[in-house]
Amino acid sequence: MKILTAIITLAALVCSVNALLTCWECRNARSNRECRLNGQLRRCQPNEKACQTEVRRDPHGIRISKMCKQARACDNNFVQNPRSAWYPSQCSDIHGSVCRCCCDFDNCNTPSIACASRPEPTCERLPSPENGDVSCYGNASVPVGEQCFFECSIGFTMTGNPTLTCQLTSPTTAAYDQPAPACISPQRDEILCQPELEDPEFG
Repeated sequence: MKILTAIITLAALVCSVNALLTCWECRNARSNRECRLNGQLRRCQPNEKACQTEVRRDPHGIRISKMCKQARACDNNFVQNPRSAWYPSQCSDIHGSVCRCCCDFDNCNTPSIACASRPEPTCERLPSPENGDVSCYGNASVPVGEQCFFECSIGFTMTGNPTLTCQLTSPTTAAYDQPAPACISPQRDEILCQPELEDPEFG
């Protein structure tokens, strides 16, 4: 019985180890080739469900670091890429920038540094509200960081914020920061007129 229990425990341990994510790991490499030559494939911890690639730019070029990362932390880092920490954004091709990318399958961060080529999600262009109009940057879609401006026709009142901003919510999705406003007609007190009462014929 003890032998059977030990075999089951060992099998469960092997299965759990095999289920762990594997990511390429290197620190401050000057190229992806250097990262692959000097780095190593690492089995991540159970709570590390993502592989991260980080590219920093300095006066001498780029520094590449690859590692295992907790999925939420990696997503939070990726969301910072388009933020305006410095001009034109935190992730750019100028000195001082830092770009981070995430992926979630074995050895997915080995082949390249994908930050620059990773497509960015967009927000769907919003329709004009009834009794109003909207102006957005872009045609069929609105890029992350851009805004839509709403206004109401004369005589109508806006409920909600007149400006919506498209924001990155995850590496693959984007959404507006608040619901679209509406244009409503002002409420007016209705005056009910009572008909005049005539005196009764014999009263």
